[in-house]
Amino acid sequence: MVAYLVEQLNKNSTEITVEFNGKKVGKERFVQDIGKSCKFWKNYFAGKGHHIGLIAENSYLWLVQCMGIIASGNVLVAYNYTLSEEDLRYLTELSDTELLVCDTGMADEYRSFGIPVLELQEGMEEIAEPIEENPEDETIVILFSSGTGGRSKPVPLTKKNFLAYGRQCMDEPGGETTLMPLPLYHIGGLYCYYDLIKGNHLIISSAKNWIRDIGTENVTRLFVVPGMLNQFFQKIDSGALKKRQLSRLDNIVSLGAALTAVQEERLLQMGIRLEVFYGLTETTGLLAGPGGAFRKGSSGRIMPYVELKIDNGEIAARGANVMKGYYKLAAETEAMLKDGWLYTGDLGRIDEDGYLYITGRKKNIILLESGENVSPEELENKLYQCPVVAECRVYEKKGKLNADICMSRDGRELEEEQREMDGFIRELNKSLPLTHRIAAFHASWETLEKTSTGKLKRG
Repeated sequence: MVAYLVEQLNKNSTEITVEFNGKKVGKERFVQDIGKSCKFWKNYFAGKGHHIGLIAENSYLWLVQCMGIIASGNVLVAYNYTLSEEDLRYLTELSDTELLVCDTGMADEYRSFGIPVLELQEGMEEIAEPIEENPEDETIVILFSSGTGGRSKPVPLTKKNFLAYGRQCMDEPGGETTLMPLPLYHIGGLYCYYDLIKGNHLIISSAKNWIRDIGTENVTRLFVVPGMLNQFFQKIDSGALKKRQLSRLDNIVSLGAALTAVQEERLLQMGIRLEVFYGLTETTGLLAGPGGAFRKGSSGRIMPYVELKIDNGEIAARGANVMKGYYKLAAETEAMLKDGWLYTGDLGRIDEDGYLYITGRKKNIILLESGENVSPEELENKLYQCPVVAECRVYEKKGKLNADICMSRDGRELEEEQREMDGFIRELNKSLPLTHRIAAFHASWETLEKTSTGKLKRG
């Protein structure tokens, strides 16, 4: 995986940079730093295959250590640093993590875990080690599935999994300046690997600083989860983001959850080239995405290296990018992988041109007292047609459908926005079957609770 990246960087005639907090590093220095990390980890452990945890905020050194650990023949275990101590202890034990690498000054936070702790800058030698390629089917990374509830599960991924899309990237255009604010410990954040393969300049950002960075850098390509777009639009409307600061922004990539129709339409009106990526941690990301013209409401075209089918409404996948199974969780693996197909838990349909449309989440389906099934996502998409809705969540309460709505703050009093919402729901209910009507709603200016990847928390 890493040797392939280095090969592509060396082939590219343009000067590719990796930037963080205004400091730019050229591709030669980047490759050299990976080699220094690689040598450190080869010297630290006797043999390969050791599980090394990386628990830190987004940074240039995070990416260097990620690549160095993989290049050394060891396994990177990427942690969400915002998890509770209880969850982190559980995951370090479950994943057999032998050592943690953390941000500067944070080592004391993790010493009680009973395993060695190093800081990011400590895992480097003075001289770089030549980078060798990993075997195709050897685990190189363990990520943790996010989901919308319950404990995360460790997902082992191989070089073969990553290069399913990686090899295809060579046919996609490069030369862009990509801003990556998504967490690098998540599969969405690791898409920066593919952008570097394409020959794009990479700016590593964060959820805290991405508005600042997009306003000060010549960004042409931006990765987001849909929840970030509401902040993006608010900054534009308030004048905090000027038109000239966005003059080069041409491409927005959205992943992690479905865009609303309102979000799609606004981005298209801005002249943005919009890409929607669909995939899971368990599929090393992309099942559908680039490969055709954008179609409203779709999650892109099915990728050529994967097969998708719809089984009783559920999307199932098989291909080179699909994991072999969860680490040390046989029952959970058996529940998700059946006859070579990975069942995603998402509901959807595929059109005649190979575009995928997500219609809901299987476990989110609401079973009413009448015995009817209701997809909350379908009703939420209808609510998003009301201009005062920034976020919404539909759920069942005492046998009736209810909605929590975060209002858009359009300059009016909350009560006035609520009256508009009430009128909209009254008209919407007239077009819905009796059992699908929204009986009550709660409106406020409070944002709805989400997971670390921007998905609504339910239940």
